[in-house]
Amino acid sequence: MACNSEGYRATSKSKASNAGITAIVFFAGLANASEWIGVYLFAAAHEEPLRKYLELPNGIPSCDTIQWVFAMVSPEYLQEFRRRWNEITAIPELLKQLNVQGTIVTTYAMGCQTDIARQIRKGKADYMLGLKGNQGTLHEDVDVFR
Repeated sequence: MACNSEGYRATSKSKASNAGITAIVFFAGLANASEWIGVYLFAAAHEEPLRKYLELPNGIPSCDTIQWVFAMVSPEYLQEFRRRWNEITAIPELLKQLNVQGTIVTTYAMGCQTDIARQIRKGKADYMLGLKGNQGTLHEDVDVFR
């Protein structure tokens, strides 16, 4: 399905902010959305929880708007957005809003916390956490099972 298919086109000019659209793309990416229509469909399906954190005065922007705005976002802005994102506090909040049952949740770096893993299991999902060599002997212990 093309992004500008009937039913997904903007009916009025969007007033969504770049930060709001970037956040939508970021959240949708966490949910494995890989195309603009997938980003839009994710946002439309999760509009209520997104409204708790984002200003969406006209609802979810169309996928055309998301694509158009995101094409103009500078790499520096994206780096700053990611730098400000605090995974340790954001991931548990996001997990509360998502139905992860029956899925495999993947995370790395600061998202590899026992409380996050516990919350994923509580949601009846499995997880895959990245393990780096800076975890003392844990990396060596796990390497035995390869």
